[in-house]
Amino acid sequence: TTGFPSEKACSDMKDMLVNVNERNWETLTGGKFKGKAHRKYKMKFNRKEKALEEEIKAFMSPVISAILEKHHPYFLQKKYHTKVGAIKSLPGAESQYEGHGYKLHSDYSHEMLKKPFHDQPLSIIFALDSFEFIYLPDGCSSEKSLETPIVERGQAVVFTNKCLHSGGKNDSNSDAYRLFAYVTRVRSDIPIGEVTRFYWDSNRNIIRDEGIESCSPTQSSKDKVNDKNPAPAKETDTTEQTIDEEEEGELKETTAEDATAA
Repeated sequence: TTGFPSEKACSDMKDMLVNVNERNWETLTGGKFKGKAHRKYKMKFNRKEKALEEEIKAFMSPVISAILEKHHPYFLQKKYHTKVGAIKSLPGAESQYEGHGYKLHSDYSHEMLKKPFHDQPLSIIFALDSFEFIYLPDGCSSEKSLETPIVERGQAVVFTNKCLHSGGKNDSNSDAYRLFAYVTRVRSDIPIGEVTRFYWDSNRNIIRDEGIESCSPTQSSKDKVNDKNPAPAKETDTTEQTIDEEEEGELKETTAEDATAA
């Protein structure tokens, strides 16, 4: 895609992430298998990592601009906010779908679907290594409708909160890396360590999960609902529930003029 980073830029960015101290990665929701974290993410950057955060912002800026210009040009007409981060999957990691107990999720609160379409937030994932993306074409589909495309290195996927999805497994013998960005109209809409989960009913149709889990999964209830657009529950990563004042100041605020020049 025009405006996307070069192969060298992808390699350089991956090298930066490879060098991040293992202790500075956090367990991604749905990323634990047999008590061990196989899927991790990085959304907080300490003072020593501010340069890395700026590199990720600079890398993702043309990706975000290119995607918005081609697929969501209405976003460029007003101010918007972005928050970037990184994900890595360890060699042999099972899918996030399995880690969630065969549940899909959306990135934002169900309340986002009440917003006008032009104000609904977006999620963007950029592949530094190829990865499997598991998703349901629409919220009325059954499990047999699941799609599992491969997002190749240098490609990106963009979706709204209507896309119920999950990360696939890592069949390779090395860590697999990707970057992500949240793009919202309202700063407070940016999710911090939360996802909204959906599970399958007895007929294998999608339905909400009433339970709330933390990084250490707890038993969740599964009360069935019959409405067409159930209001799902959030799964919370307790290490990332709030944005502190310093981090909040780092959320990028972009105008249409800034985006066009990126």
